[in-house]
Amino acid sequence: MIDGLPADSWSPVLQFDRTTWLGLLDGELWFGTSEEPRRLMKLGNPVWLLPMYEHPRDRVLADLATREKELSLPEGYLVASIPWDDVEKSVMTMGSTYWAELLLDWCEGQPLTPTEMGVFTQLSQSSWASQRVRHRAGIRVHRQLFPK
Repeated sequence: MIDGLPADSWSPVLQFDRTTWLGLLDGELWFGTSEEPRRLMKLGNPVWLLPMYEHPRDRVLADLATREKELSLPEGYLVASIPWDDVEKSVMTMGSTYWAELLLDWCEGQPLTPTEMGVFTQLSQSSWASQRVRHRAGIRVHRQLFPK
């Protein structure tokens, strides 16, 4: 449980689409509606977090920061609660050009983390990824390794 949040209280924190939210219940991340939790987010299977990539990175991070303030949570609590590395790795598990393109867009203009470097290296060599995805991923890795 998080100090300041009532026990058994559903607090939506990030809207994915018209009806789906990521939220907190007893200090754990759940998926649900704006009214109620429906499914506990399993840390070993974060594919349900992939829809974050359908929204601009800055907006997602700003929305999380706003909800932290509204819920009187410590700064950075929600961002730290999301298993970012596992979400990025799940792009490879999904084997979907759609999610790969969104991850590439999400990381545009940001230095790559070691996990992103690994995922992008794998993407650049992946047989299931489109030529466009392989090329973009390879360029990002190259630019990170050999900046101008």
